[in-house]
Amino acid sequence: MEKKKRIVAVDDSSMVLKALEMLLSEEYEFFGFTKGTRALKYLKDVAVLPDLIILDVDMPEIDGYEMIRMIKSKYNLKNIPVIFLTSNGSKEYVIKAIGAGARDYAVKPIESDILLSKVHKIMNESSSISWKDI
Repeated sequence: MEKKKRIVAVDDSSMVLKALEMLLSEEYEFFGFTKGTRALKYLKDVAVLPDLIILDVDMPEIDGYEMIRMIKSKYNLKNIPVIFLTSNGSKEYVIKAIGAGARDYAVKPIESDILLSKVHKIMNESSSISWKDI
């Protein structure tokens, strides 16, 4: 049996995390965090890294832009794709997110089918890489 791919989500709203868990946990191992510092500690200490990180942009402790900067600065984390998830869909936010290294961007409220298609696309891209491609 193939092992489930892992997703880490960071959002200061436990309701959003619960919705993400309900949406994603059937197909993926899901780990949700309401604080960026806890998520960073988890990423530092975990034995098996996630295949995808979903980040809220507007969080009180560490915002999504600072969080992605910290993730991308770590050698073992820098290639993990990130989807930003936020209630602000303005053009400036999207440009800033992509410029910061996000692979994609989704707007709250969560549209399940749109988010799932973005997650599936990224997960399929990462699984299609083999040693012979390197």
